[in-house]
Amino acid sequence: MNRIVIITILMNVWVALSSANDTIMQEGVAALPRLMHLAPCVERAAAFDSLVLVTSDSARFLLPAAREVLSGTSTPLHLAPVCSVDSVVLYVRHSHTRCDTLARLHSPPWRTVWDYSGLPDQDQLHLQFGYKMFHPSGKTVVSGAMPHQWVIDRTSRKSRKVYHCRQVIAPDTVVIDGRLDEWKRARLAKIGSHGFFRMQWSATHLYFAAQINAADIGQADFVELHLDPYAIRGSFASEAHRSIRFVPRSRSLCLVSCEKDSVYRQCDSIAALVYENMSWAVSLCDSGYVVEAALPFFTLSDLVFPKLRFGIDVTALGNSPSRNFCGWANSHEYSRYNPGGWGTVVLHQAMLPLKVAMAAGLILFLVVLATVLVIIVNHYVRLRRYEIFEEKGGSRALGLIEPCVRELLHNRELTVNNVAEKSAMGADDIERVLRRELDSTFDRYLAFQRIRRAKELLWNFSMPLDEVADKCGFESVDDMALRFRTSLNTDPESFRTKLREMASEDEEEDKKQED
Repeated sequence: MNRIVIITILMNVWVALSSANDTIMQEGVAALPRLMHLAPCVERAAAFDSLVLVTSDSARFLLPAAREVLSGTSTPLHLAPVCSVDSVVLYVRHSHTRCDTLARLHSPPWRTVWDYSGLPDQDQLHLQFGYKMFHPSGKTVVSGAMPHQWVIDRTSRKSRKVYHCRQVIAPDTVVIDGRLDEWKRARLAKIGSHGFFRMQWSATHLYFAAQINAADIGQADFVELHLDPYAIRGSFASEAHRSIRFVPRSRSLCLVSCEKDSVYRQCDSIAALVYENMSWAVSLCDSGYVVEAALPFFTLSDLVFPKLRFGIDVTALGNSPSRNFCGWANSHEYSRYNPGGWGTVVLHQAMLPLKVAMAAGLILFLVVLATVLVIIVNHYVRLRRYEIFEEKGGSRALGLIEPCVRELLHNRELTVNNVAEKSAMGADDIERVLRRELDSTFDRYLAFQRIRRAKELLWNFSMPLDEVADKCGFESVDDMALRFRTSLNTDPESFRTKLREMASEDEEEDKKQED
């Protein structure tokens, strides 16, 4: 009886393994269920009725490491399951739709070597590793092919293609209507045998136009504009890059990378920003189609002004059975999202008007900067004079003014006339003394005395801040905080905290001396 049970179990396992392997060989990844995110835990997985669990976190690839650039001809693959498995199938998807089974492993270590010497370079979208694991319970754990983690980039030399883009003085002359009448002065650049493109720019927009040759325009026809505003030129497209696709028979879309998970995809907030703020038009003709677009610079990067040199490429894909592909910077179809292979655009400014405007702006900036520096220097010189006054005191006349001001500080409407009545001095005499000895007006001197008195009262740690503000003649606690930030670069509460720390240190020092 036991032999019959054992034979039955072995036959069931053999049938399950054979069926799974046939599915991978015959149908590829397309036969796998749609991706769901299920827990990798074996105990939780057993609660599901399905014999096939689709997950992306039941194992991870130790080799090649995540975000690794494959630059040779082969690479080791090493899978680390997080649950018990009897056997493993490793596969790779590349070159748009091709899916290859790399190994069927029946014992650990779950590793093999992939020879990709005969393949073209692959970007992060096209190169995708995956796995299929067979659990002892009879369940099959499958991962969807995982993009955005690896690239094949064997070209260390960057593209030398350069596009010289002229500035448009009157942006209103560029009408986004799918016609190229106003583009005659813009430089023409060929996109292989597929057509050509032109670009212009203004202070706020990047303008793009392309004419693509296509005999039969379908949903698979599109032209893509790839932008690298910061000229990073890495092997992986990041959140700083943009790939904007224009589909003549459909709509445009923008691929960007999410900063959190580095996934180059659509449906991102930046993609929505580009889509909502750019304007574009398409027109169909006998020889193909024309695309025209205006892209606001603020949607392409966080730069206030665009760099005069940044990365760019234009690629086009046709709807023919052979999927004709061409790129301006000599990109290949399966590596077109690799910024390292893009060319360079050079923005040329308009001549005299723009230079005059820039010179005037520079002069104005220098004047403003000099004014700010003078104000800052005067401020700190005045503060130093007040500090000397606090340390050494002033003349006899200043000695008459100070106690009167401090006695009347609680008066929020205190003026020089009130002090004159109290001190039996003329208001003009008071102003003259303050100017001669402190280079100050009465208002500035009054503000200094209010801050000085507040600093003294803050040593009383039990006194509320509103009472301190009232005794010093401030309008409110917020007014006192504003004065503190302006003069001392701090606020009353933080200043009191420092005083407490100083008092605590003094007490500790006194205890040490007593001991």
